[in-house]
Amino acid sequence: HAFYLSIPPKAFELVCQQLAEHGLADRPGLRITTVPLEWYVPATRTVVGVVLLGGEYARFSFPYKTMSLIERGYPVLCFADMGIADFLERNRVGLGVARSSEAIRAGIDALVRDGAPGMTDAQRTQSWAARVATARASAED
Repeated sequence: HAFYLSIPPKAFELVCQQLAEHGLADRPGLRITTVPLEWYVPATRTVVGVVLLGGEYARFSFPYKTMSLIERGYPVLCFADMGIADFLERNRVGLGVARSSEAIRAGIDALVRDGAPGMTDAQRTQSWAARVATARASAED
C-alpha cells in the first residue's frame, strides 16, 4: 500500500518527528501533504480514509473529516471504540478496528479488498449537502 498523509501545515514537523521515532519516515510509498482534503487528488485508484483518534474526545465525537471522506467516496477506518465506528459499520462505509497495528493493517486490507458497499447510499443520505437539504426542508415546514 502507498500511504498519503494529509495533515494541517502546523502539524507537519510533529508528524515527521513521530514517523521518524517509529521508523516510518523513510518508508517507500509514504507521502505527506499539507494540501487540504478538499483539494487532494490521490495518485492511486484505491483510497482509504483513516481517522484514528485517542482519548475521551474520540469516544463521543464525530470528526467532521469523516463526512468529508465519505463525500469523496473514501471508505473510512477508525478504532472500534470511537464514536463514529457504529455509524461507519451500520452504513457500510467503513470499519472500526482494535487499537493494534495488526488490526489496522487487517482493516485497511479489508477495505481495499471489499470497498464500502453502502457508500452511494450514504453519500446521498448522510452527506453535508443532504443534511443541509433536510434542515432547509424542516425550516420551510
